[in-house]
Amino acid sequence: MNQKQKSYFIKLNINKIILFIVCIIVLLSIFSLLISSNYLVKDLKKSIENCLYIIIPALFPFMILSNFIMNTKVHKILFFPFYPITKYILKIDPKLSYIIILSMIGGYPIGAKLIRNLIDNKTISLKTANRMICFCYNSGPSFLIGALSIPIFNNIYIGLIIFASHTIASLIIGFFISVFKKIEYIKQENTKELSFSEGFVSSVSNAIKTISITCGFILTFAIIISILNNSNIINIIIPIDWIKNLFTSFLEVSYGINNLFIHQFKHMIPILVFLTSIGGVCLLFQIYGIFLNSGISLKLFFITRLFHGIISIIITNLFITNLNISIETFNNYNNYINTSSSTYGSISLIILSIFLLLSIYKDDIIIKKKFHKRNK
Repeated sequence: MNQKQKSYFIKLNINKIILFIVCIIVLLSIFSLLISSNYLVKDLKKSIENCLYIIIPALFPFMILSNFIMNTKVHKILFFPFYPITKYILKIDPKLSYIIILSMIGGYPIGAKLIRNLIDNKTISLKTANRMICFCYNSGPSFLIGALSIPIFNNIYIGLIIFASHTIASLIIGFFISVFKKIEYIKQENTKELSFSEGFVSSVSNAIKTISITCGFILTFAIIISILNNSNIINIIIPIDWIKNLFTSFLEVSYGINNLFIHQFKHMIPILVFLTSIGGVCLLFQIYGIFLNSGISLKLFFITRLFHGIISIIITNLFITNLNISIETFNNYNNYINTSSSTYGSISLIILSIFLLLSIYKDDIIIKKKFHKRNK
């Protein structure tokens, strides 16, 4: 048996072992779902409320705006003041300033989605995309303030400080990984600029798809965490409560972060900064899914995440120390969701449904026009 045959049989055996392990996991998951269906319903309800009252209101409007700005001529005028930062600090074509700004204020998946669009349209090279994803992955102010700062600390400034720390950390990382790079200018953008009406409909349609995927990942990880909690697997492996909550927060930030801060430890703030910097395994899977089959390598992205978290912690501590901000922790997270957010969640859901109907209606019109042209 030659070397090629040996390597083939080794790979074959490894694949069989992986398949066997996956089958066991699937069977255990089915069994866990059957015996803990009551707990699963409660946990899923909590995650659905989280999506409706926090994730959708925080991300969906920015997703529409970011797509609209990208598809129309708006970005050429609106982000002109940021051209020097993009050109001299990040070594990126100034025309792409809108990608960087929107990724910072919009939140985690927006930057990755916009960069993937640029790759698909062959607007930027893979080398430039590899660099951009390292500093176009941020926790937006809407999420930090609406989901963390006000419910947990009853203090809007904590969320703003963490957002400022993440933004500065992204610029620092962008500078160091780009300092010896040459700017690859875009000679001609391959994306077709749409009219304002077409851009709006296209933006809503793309935003619905992206927010659906985001919420789908959140609900999936909520199921995984619920199975682990109710099967007592985590309790056996990690008997200490706050470490267990830290682990679940690392899996999905918006799900486990509330339980983590019930302990009301002031030193938990650096952990919060680091967790929101990484985004959790759930968001990392989303990033992987967005760039799947794009040719982009995420090695540099994963390496810089660690440094981003450390730099963000240092900057946050400097802000809190110099500004002398008093941190007041509360236990009213669930009350906040059930009262003040319910109105915003309901309005967002209604608007989302209307936009979906409009986008479907517009797509039907376009399809009918194309059909009539072919028949003529």
